[in-house]
Amino acid sequence: MAQKKEDLPGWLVLTVEADPVAHEAISAFLFDLGCTGVAFEQGGPRTISAYLPAKEPIQDIKRKVEAFLMDLSTIFPHMTTPTLNLTLLKEKDWSQGWKRFFQEEWVTDQLLIVPAWKRIPEISKGHVLIMDPGPAFGTGKHPTTRMCLRAMERAEKPSPWHMLDVGTGSGILAIYAARLGAERILGIDIDPEAIRWARRNAELNRLSNRIEISGKALNEISEQFDLVAANLVYEEIMGLMSHLISVTKEGGSLILSGLLREQVNDVVQAAQQNGLVVQGRDFMDEWCTIVGRPKAGGKVRQ
Repeated sequence: MAQKKEDLPGWLVLTVEADPVAHEAISAFLFDLGCTGVAFEQGGPRTISAYLPAKEPIQDIKRKVEAFLMDLSTIFPHMTTPTLNLTLLKEKDWSQGWKRFFQEEWVTDQLLIVPAWKRIPEISKGHVLIMDPGPAFGTGKHPTTRMCLRAMERAEKPSPWHMLDVGTGSGILAIYAARLGAERILGIDIDPEAIRWARRNAELNRLSNRIEISGKALNEISEQFDLVAANLVYEEIMGLMSHLISVTKEGGSLILSGLLREQVNDVVQAAQQNGLVVQGRDFMDEWCTIVGRPKAGGKVRQ
């Protein structure tokens, strides 16, 4: 018997377990499907959770998602077919369901992330960031974000120092740069929704006057920065490599994240060919973050 429109539930939680190499494609599909929030941080490094308003029968939604997941095998032939789980969300407001996934947490030894709807605790050391991620990425839970935050803490910084956050998402890296004392901070993202939420998070932390959030593309940036962070995906980092290095001051630090372990060697080779001296690699679960400094004199001659 067909499901009547008036019987449809308000919201569904879709949970997909898949190889991280396919996460970007899956999240793009889920947003196109109508999902209002996608999180990579729940259930482990292979899990994506998403919220979808149930405007059509659940079985129809399930068939659409399963068909897409099966088609992924043609793009990623060595990947195990992802698995899908659908759960009815009891709350009428999806944001209440989202809040269950995002709790107060120390994401480094020096940084406590607190959801915007929680009371801010008193701490004896370190920093507190207030975050409301909305549909943007970046609550500090994902390994790539954690490693970026950790690399920012460790990076040598002159006084004063300037920071560029490429693909700012929720704005978490830009906001932490302000907490760490950066004088000039620019966060860029080509997604208007990410820009909106990054600005909201800067406001929540009372840092709007210290952080510039812009919709500019990286190739529109000519200024150089002491610290540049790019928590992106492999294809974007490879395509932007030359410019990422060019906007990093000589003696400054470039943080490259969002990379799977098997992608590291290719990225390191490309970075070195473009004049980056790789100084360190940080690994967490299936992910890696690379930190380097531009080579004095610029690009390496081949």
